[in-house]
Parts: sequence; structure tokens; C-alpha cells
Amino acid sequence: MSVEYSLHQIWKIWTETFFYTILLFSLLSVSTGKFQGLKNMIKSIFPFSFNLYWFITAYIMLILLIPFINKLLLNLNHREFVFLILILIIINDLFVWTNNNVATYRSGLGTLITPYVIGGYIRKYGLKVRKKPIYFILCLLIMYFGDIVPLVLFGLNAGERIFFGIIPLIAATLLFLMFTEIKPFYNRSINLLATTVFSSYILTEYPLIRPKLWIFLQFKNIKNTFIADLFGAIVIFLLIYIIIFSIDLLRQWIFKKIGINNIRVVNNAVNKINTFLIRK
Repeated sequence: MSVEYSLHQIWKIWTETFFYTILLFSLLSVSTGKFQGLKNMIKSIFPFSFNLYWFITAYIMLILLIPFINKLLLNLNHREFVFLILILIIINDLFVWTNNNVATYRSGLGTLITPYVIGGYIRKYGLKVRKKPIYFILCLLIMYFGDIVPLVLFGLNAGERIFFGIIPLIAATLLFLMFTEIKPFYNRSINLLATTVFSSYILTEYPLIRPKLWIFLQFKNIKNTFIADLFGAIVIFLLIYIIIFSIDLLRQWIFKKIGINNIRVVNNAVNKINTFLIRK
């Protein structure tokens, strides 16, 4: 990935995020008849600078570093590559369990760097694991019951320790390996749906929307936790994602019409920066 391509990807992510944060802030202010606060407005205008979404902030940081990380990985031998992965796992995925947040605070840049480097290792050297689906399902069960059981029995919220760290990393690696073994295919509907997934994250995780959404999905009248989770999954799919899918298709059409993601805009900016640096 070149620096130019990296910047173009960041531009696409930032413009989509900016579009939705401004839209949501404006709609909430108008629909409630109440200005949602100067602090929230500034965060909505500068979602990356003020870390409105941890994942987007970390992802943009990672994309900025990828051209340089790739050069490093290409020059590592097998022993060095393995040693680097072990270091990253320890500081980013095991220290989480001891509340050591120096490298990453559960959700940060370190959370994304480790799986990216592991993916680079798999691409360069390959990785064979038997019974991947069984281990993957086991990881999901550990995460699910590790969150539900302490909450139901003891009233303890263990989600932060379960959903970040080594177990999700193992699950993600197994899932990645399973997808690499699937024969490539093209499906227009799946590809179209995939283009709207990112917008679902932006819309449902917007700080002013998220609390209201979770209240809606609590299902207080349903005492069985497992049934509540099942109903929640159905509602999320049928109501939220179908609506978001339609909204984002409209957003994509608008962006295409005005040419907001035209790569020439980014290339011109990069060329100006290069010219400035050369003069210096």
C-alpha cells in the first residue's frame, strides 16, 4: 500500500464519518428541539481528532502506518517475525487482563496492530491449524458465557476483559484462516451489503444515539437473557440494518454524484506536500 493510496482510504473513511456525525447531530437537535451541546458539536465536526469513535480513530492511525509497517515486515526473517508477534500479543492482548494499559487501553491502536501483523505473517509464511471451526466456536462460547455468567450469577461486568485481548484475537485469526480457504466467488448482493456495514457502525455507535438504542434493545419484559439476546439479534437485523442499508445507498449515490471520493483530489494534495518537503 502506497502513501497515496493510504491517504485516499483515510479520506474516504473521514468523509463518510463526517457526513453521518453532522447528519445525526443536526437531526437530534432538530427532532428534540434542543441543541445537543457545543462539545458534542465539535466532536461531530472533528470525529477523528476528538476520538468520537475509538475504532475509526485507531483504524485511521493504522492506515497511516501501514506503508511503513509493510516495509518492516517484508525485511523480517521468520524468527524475527515470530518474536515481533509474541511481543505484540503480550503488550497488546495479555496485559489487558492485568489492567496494564500502556500499550493499548483495551480499544486502541494496539488492538488493531497485532491482528494486522499476524495477517502479514500468514500471507508471507502461511499458518496451518486443524479443526479451525471447532476452535472458533469454542472462542465465541467462551466470550459469550464469560460475559453472561458473571453478570447473571454475581452481577459482575466482565465484558471488557472477555471481548478484548487474547481470546478475540485467537477467534479473529481462526476466522481469517477459514475465509482464506474459501474458494473466491462474486455475489453482487453480498458486495453491495458489505459497502454499507461501516455506516452501521457509525450510526449505531454515535454517542448520542447509542444509549437510546441500548434502552430500546433491553427487552425488560423478557426475563430470560438468552431469549432477549435472540430477540435483540432479530430486531437489529430486520429494523436497524435494513434501514441503515437504505440510508447508506442514498449516501453513496450522493457522494458519487458530487465526486467527493475522487482520487485526484487526494493525489493533488499529496503532490503539494511532496513539493513542499522537497523544497525544504
